[in-house]
Amino acid sequence: MLDLKKLYLWRFIYKQTTIGTFIKHLGDIIELEIRNLRDRYILSKKLEKSFFNISSKQIKSFRSINTKSYITDYFYGKEWKTGGKKSVDFSIENLINLKNFLENKNIKLFVVLYPWPFEIADKIPRENYLNYIIPKLVEKKINYISAYKYFLDGDIYSNISESYIYNDVHFNKNGNKILSDIIWEKIFMEFYS
Repeated sequence: MLDLKKLYLWRFIYKQTTIGTFIKHLGDIIELEIRNLRDRYILSKKLEKSFFNISSKQIKSFRSINTKSYITDYFYGKEWKTGGKKSVDFSIENLINLKNFLENKNIKLFVVLYPWPFEIADKIPRENYLNYIIPKLVEKKINYISAYKYFLDGDIYSNISESYIYNDVHFNKNGNKILSDIIWEKIFMEFYS
C-alpha cells in the first residue's frame, strides 16, 4: 500500500497483481533476448564469425566484460598514465610494507596477479597493467604468481563465461578452482622441490 500512497502505480501493479507480475517477467525476458541479439551481433563483427556461430557462452561473457566500466578507464590512455600507475605504485608501497612484516615472521609473501574479464578480452589494459606491475614486483623482490595465461588459452569469450560469475567481475566455482590450482602448484613447487 505504501507504493500506492507514494503514487508508484507501476511498482504496485507488478508487485501486487498477477497480471502485473506476468507483464514484468515477460518484459524482462524480451529485454534479455534483445540484449542477447545485440551482443551476438557485436561479437560476430568483432570475431569475424557468422551471427549464428556465436555461442551462448560467448554472449554471456559480454555481461562480465562490460561490468564496472568506470574501473576500466584507469587502464587506458591518460587515465592509465595518471590514476592507473599511481594506484599500482600505491599498491607496491603497501606490498613492500607487508613483505617486510611477513619476513620478520618468517613467512613468504606471494602476490597473485589474475585478470578481470575486460583484461582477457582486451590486450591493451592487460599489457599496460602487466608491463608496469611485473617489473616493479621484480625490482622490489616480491614473489608473484601470474594466472593470466590460464585464462587466455582457447576461446577467451567462452573462458570468461566458464570462469566468471554471470554479469560480474568475480570468479565462479570453476574460476576459483583454476586459480587455487595455480596457486597450489606454485607454492608446492616453491617449498617442496
